Amino acid sequence: TIRVWYPDENREPAGWSVKRGTPTALAFHPKQPHLAIGLGNGAVQLWDTTTGLELPLPKLVAAVPDRIDAVSRLAWSSSGERLAVGYQTGRARISRLEVDAQSFESYSHRGAITTIDWLRNDGQIALGDSRASVSVWEPDAAKPLRVLGGGLNPIVSVGFDDEQKRYWCVTSVG
Repeated sequence: TIRVWYPDENREPAGWSVKRGTPTALAFHPKQPHLAIGLGNGAVQLWDTTTGLELPLPKLVAAVPDRIDAVSRLAWSSSGERLAVGYQTGRARISRLEVDAQSFESYSHRGAITTIDWLRNDGQIALGDSRASVSVWEPDAAKPLRVLGGGLNPIVSVGFDDEQKRYWCVTSVG
């Protein structure tokens, strides 16, 4: 079930049932009233937040992976044209929604994808994992630009400082 609270309107929570799986991740579209929902079976759904109706997604985005692999993170690019999906097994998939094409799929992480962040005006994407590594990709690349590691604790969040040209990450305290 997806629940929506309206704190400014002092209303009770509203909600709707997600079909065909258990929700494990969500991300709001940056420009549309849409919500992407990742499921425990690896599927992704898109919902209209004003009507509560499920919207069609291109087949490559909505598809359940070849093996059961729970979605752990979702992130829209700032333009809303790409959706990044991170999985518990360390895979990541980035899809262009307007062309129904898969941009890349990553198998380089040994731990679950714990964070995804679009960097440099959507020119790069950073993936952090539960095994303390971060990989930085160009969205259409088949291999990472760089892999940063060396920590002991899972990566919680990643980002890029354009002014100082530095990558930053937050790790959990283990």
